[in-house]
Amino acid sequence: IVNADLLPCLLKFTEKLEWGVGKGFVVPNVVSQCLSAGKLVQDEADGIIEEYKRLVDDFLRKAESNGLSDVLYAYVSLKVYSSPQGGTTEDFMLINRILETDVVNEECYSSLLLSATMLVSTFPNFASGGRMFCSVASLHPRVTKELVSDIVLFLTDVAEGRTGLTNSRSTARQSLGLLASIKDGNSKVVPESVFGSSVASSTGP
Repeated sequence: IVNADLLPCLLKFTEKLEWGVGKGFVVPNVVSQCLSAGKLVQDEADGIIEEYKRLVDDFLRKAESNGLSDVLYAYVSLKVYSSPQGGTTEDFMLINRILETDVVNEECYSSLLLSATMLVSTFPNFASGGRMFCSVASLHPRVTKELVSDIVLFLTDVAEGRTGLTNSRSTARQSLGLLASIKDGNSKVVPESVFGSSVASSTGP
């Protein structure tokens, strides 16, 4: 966008899109750009984040699976890139709560795994608000070691087939591979022992 004055109009347009068509990939980017251009203040962005959190709860209350992963992705992306707080353990607990419901199918499960990974790490060559577009993966500045450890353990359980959802194992292994490329200080985020387990040797999908 050349003229920043168009950003609020673009935000209104994208917010009118239906969930389940990739809206969750678009809205966070526009919100982030609006913040950078001074077209939104932080309180307004926080209000959007809270609205999307309520939407996630609404989807769960109504047991609707269509669009759930889309709205959750939007919420997590907004929390990570447009909130001073960043992703938190409470957000990861929300993802776990969703995964324990009956509304999650295999496709939705895989998408939720990516949302969990995004709580702690950027994705190479994957745009969200400009700051997520990068050549290498890296931990978010505000992420805690406890949250990283919890998500690595969670992904390892899925990758090793302990959840019983075999089609999601590939997504979990890819996420672990992404995190394995990151170092936190002198230590690797994903211990080598993880890849000495059935994660590395698994031949499942």
